[in-house]
Amino acid sequence: MRFGWLTVMMAITIGSTSASVIGIWASTSVPKKAGHADPQQLVRLLRRNGFSVRLLSTADLSSPENLSPEKFALVILPYGAYFPAEAVDNFRRYLKAGGRFVSLGGYTFDETRDMGHGTRDRWEWEKVAHEKVQIDFSRNRIRIVVPDDVPVDWHRVRAFVALRAGWRYLLTGKVRTNGIVDGHGAYLAADYLDADGNRISFQQTQIVKRTEGWRELGVVLRVPENAATVAINAIVHGHGSAEFSDIDVKPVINTRWGDARDWMHIDPEQFAIFDPSFRIDGATVLERGAGRETRDEVVLRTKEPMKGYAAVGLVGSNNPVNPQAWARFMPVLIARDKFGRYLGPAFSVMHYFAGPYAGSTWAFCGIESHDLTKFPKFQQVLVQVIRRMLHGVYLHSLQPSFWTYRKGETASISVKVRNDGIAPQTVTVRMEVAPMLEPLEMGEPVAIGEKTVTL
Repeated sequence: MRFGWLTVMMAITIGSTSASVIGIWASTSVPKKAGHADPQQLVRLLRRNGFSVRLLSTADLSSPENLSPEKFALVILPYGAYFPAEAVDNFRRYLKAGGRFVSLGGYTFDETRDMGHGTRDRWEWEKVAHEKVQIDFSRNRIRIVVPDDVPVDWHRVRAFVALRAGWRYLLTGKVRTNGIVDGHGAYLAADYLDADGNRISFQQTQIVKRTEGWRELGVVLRVPENAATVAINAIVHGHGSAEFSDIDVKPVINTRWGDARDWMHIDPEQFAIFDPSFRIDGATVLERGAGRETRDEVVLRTKEPMKGYAAVGLVGSNNPVNPQAWARFMPVLIARDKFGRYLGPAFSVMHYFAGPYAGSTWAFCGIESHDLTKFPKFQQVLVQVIRRMLHGVYLHSLQPSFWTYRKGETASISVKVRNDGIAPQTVTVRMEVAPMLEPLEMGEPVAIGEKTVTL
């Protein structure tokens, strides 16, 4: 059996993108982190390179009248994990309509909060328990003591929270007990109530009776469409005491969280970039390349090791039986440690050609320890990436008619070219095939086809 290399090339000319307006989110309420970019510095950088730029407020991101692909061809998110929850619905609409974004400085959409929705500091707890049950409140802590002479029941404290119908949230907290008897134990729960205060349904965390120190609790909440309000409960069922701490609720926007069943179930509209288990801590070099043993252009070298998440993404439907491809993943910069070992992609682009975000393009970098936009070579890379995103032409879905062939059979190979850019483009696609003389060694290529198309 012989193996070979297939090369597909596309000849394009990058035209002017000066007519496109780029929006940069700017907010004074976001906590400053080391990896966050300075919006004003980004404005100066992009204007020097011929782009039209405007700062966007949180209200702009939230407004369909202010944010659309027709008004802003691309949006830069400079604050890493931070994003305003009140803007999520409109930002999804923007991306579904063909919008683009560049995210810098961390795990995108990981800290998504808004005014009053799931903000625990504003919760007002009330006692729903027998009069002899003791409830003690302190900052971020609740202690419930159920005496032996009190009937076993679901003794609890609760707080009403205005969560958004149809959204997913993560309810988390900690509990420690000295042993609960005569009942199920201690846990957190969410009651979904209609407009008349009747319970529609509920969800709960795991239940614990005895802990050695603090035990973490958590559950992904799915708020019903007809829920008018949500009651968050800290519950003790049985006799004994339990102390709850750090009870919190935050929206599930990206794919850090999902429903862990027979596989990780996620909603198709969750932003499927980054992986909480894939970090590239210890990187000292960022370079162009595909992570192979060859060395490419070094873009950035630091004395202090970088920390952050690998710029990876989910390219399909996440179905373990019949997955559908939705996007093309293209690493731009790869990370290596001081020994030259490959750690993973540090800056990548995802082109969506199918799925809920078809027509949208995302670029993202998860480095949290350094503001990469301060480095001149990274600035050049960023400008080039933005130009290519606005240009919007790429290849995807390269595949043969069959995965294996008998000797003498004719192989048919196809590839699709797509234009999600701001203007029509004429491109030439050329295919070449070359024998594999030795493992990972390519012989002289032979052209097998070429076609010019206007998109």
